[in-house]
Amino acid sequence: VHDCRRLILPSATLNVTVDEIVEVDKIVLREQLLKDLDVELEDDNLTLEDVR
Repeated sequence: VHDCRRLILPSATLNVTVDEIVEVDKIVLREQLLKDLDVELEDDNLTLEDVR
């Protein structure tokens, strides 16, 4: 995920849109979300704010 993010950043910096890069970015964001949720779900006491 880190390597993909590193490859995506130059196109974002140059404001270039390539369909394949957009798809990779979606995958990276999804993986990051899953990773973040996994860390949050290890805590048994989730608040409504944590879920949002």
